[in-house]
Amino acid sequence: MKFHVQRNVVVLPKSVTPSRIKENIQLFDFELSEEDMGKIRSMNKNWRGFPAPWVAKHKHYPFNTEY
Repeated sequence: MKFHVQRNVVVLPKSVTPSRIKENIQLFDFELSEEDMGKIRSMNKNWRGFPAPWVAKHKHYPFNTEY
């Protein structure tokens, strides 16, 4: 989550467990280094984990947009 937040990407975590909620909030207590950010970015394999091909022609299908 921190990687995305640090890139100004909205993250919508879901939790009902108090300890997990606390962990989610703690992501604002630190920064990832440029080296860490670069390592995470380097894991990009240019594929999506859930492309949902059966709706790919729908006008609101979000995965046709490059990221």
